[in-house]
Amino acid sequence: HVGSLVPMMAMAHLQRNGHNPLALLGGGTGMIGDPSGKEEARQMMTVDTIEKNKAGIRKQLEKFVDLGEGKGQIVDNADWLLGLKYIDFLRDYGALFSVNVML
Repeated sequence: HVGSLVPMMAMAHLQRNGHNPLALLGGGTGMIGDPSGKEEARQMMTVDTIEKNKAGIRKQLEKFVDLGEGKGQIVDNADWLLGLKYIDFLRDYGALFSVNVML
């Protein structure tokens, strides 16, 4: 959607001008239910669903940004958050508060 297109186009523009863009995927934070001011918390996603979403985002990003060696790159916050066991805590209590309040 357009909310993702704007940062992707910005990364492409920066890359064309000599920068190496870094895209951050929320594989870790995507595992947390976040009401974000809504009446209901969003549904908890399975790891399989999150992996499919990440693959879809990567496929979209590759249309705009060169992710080759020494070029742009994608990092996933699950790579460091899962090792901290922080996600388990946030999954239990994250549905009660917005992520911004908890962090």
